[in-house]
Amino acid sequence: MRVTSKWFILSRLTKKRGGAIMINIFTLSHAMLHPFSTEGKIDPFEFKKIPKWHPYRSIWTLHSRVLERNSRTFPFKFDESALRSSRHRRYDRGESLVDTAVTAHQLELLQLSVLSSANVDGYIVEIGSYRGVTTAHLASETSKTIYAVDPFMGYGGADEDYNIFERNTRNISNINHIRLPSGSAAVDFKGDISLLFIDAVHDFSNSWFDFCAWSPKVAANGFIAMHDVDDFPGVGKTCQLINSLPAYSIWAYAPNIVIFQKS
Repeated sequence: MRVTSKWFILSRLTKKRGGAIMINIFTLSHAMLHPFSTEGKIDPFEFKKIPKWHPYRSIWTLHSRVLERNSRTFPFKFDESALRSSRHRRYDRGESLVDTAVTAHQLELLQLSVLSSANVDGYIVEIGSYRGVTTAHLASETSKTIYAVDPFMGYGGADEDYNIFERNTRNISNINHIRLPSGSAAVDFKGDISLLFIDAVHDFSNSWFDFCAWSPKVAANGFIAMHDVDDFPGVGKTCQLINSLPAYSIWAYAPNIVIFQKS
């Protein structure tokens, strides 16, 4: 009988199905042993497809909770010198807006990033669209296509929110809604991105996955905006990791939002 190399077995077990990493003991182990790596990320939504009694799902849930607790225990705060060197800054959040957690000054910075990305090739992608308020504002600032990625399947977005999203965006020609989870949408997405706005599930595992799945598609000189960076420690941890990567620098900041520019 032919002896099959263990490396061949590993490669077969870790193959990708439709571009998405399959969950097995090897991919799960890699993700848990290297939680801060940009490689080999597993889409947290994939675990929703596994029965709650399955050990993979239990192990991943515990792992994610430990990472989240660690983020709360050692919260990340932006270095003041780094913020002073940013191109644009607001010192308060500004007024609250209807049907969105994005505030007036945060929206100003997002709109500035849309205008500044005009000469960067690529689309604009919003991960987590909720009721479409920021989606509509972004679309009003550009002729580029806005891809709004939101499955509306819980995590803060359900049928009522979807209906309001539809009402707020249906007459805006440059908005294209992708009703899929972030990971599934990233697999199928073709083309470069000039501005990526991540405002989806506000924990470390999901926000770091969203960055890792989508950031390779962001063009040079493009922008990545992260919302809820001060209110949710897990998102703050994601920003800490992004901030440590040589390719990214802080371009704009207001309380609870940061925009990085990719070199």
